[in-house]
Amino acid sequence: HTYSQEYAENQLAYIMGGRVAEEIIFKMRTTGAGNDIEKATELAHNMVCKWGMSEKAGPLNYAKKEGQSFLGKDGGKNGDYSDQTSELIDLEVRRFIQENHDRAKKLLEDNVDQLHNLAEALLKYETVDADEVEAAVRGESLPKKEAQLSKQQEGASSVA
Repeated sequence: HTYSQEYAENQLAYIMGGRVAEEIIFKMRTTGAGNDIEKATELAHNMVCKWGMSEKAGPLNYAKKEGQSFLGKDGGKNGDYSDQTSELIDLEVRRFIQENHDRAKKLLEDNVDQLHNLAEALLKYETVDADEVEAAVRGESLPKKEAQLSKQQEGASSVA
């Protein structure tokens, strides 16, 4: 597949959205976003090292070749480029992630009421499908989820 830089950056903002929502809603960070951070880091690294999307790093392939290191013989350093270049790559990966984290934060802060509506639905029902997300964001009730919840509560009370 071929993706534009705009698409890749939008994906970074999307991926970081869960972490940002935690920060806004709960005023804290949890381990829940660990996988998102891993995905964002991998995507940003590919943007810089494989796809030449960093102006500062330029249109070069800095990706480590498969089998390049044998049992850590290179000490974790890629012999294809300098420590300075390695530092530049780290800074550019961080920049891509931070800029898109900040973009997701602004978007969610600008739409905090909708974020709260969705958070309430997720806390109440645990899972929602795409149509239910749209309804929850608009502040609408979720009749199918209400029926399921009611049925579960009836079942629990008849067992007790």
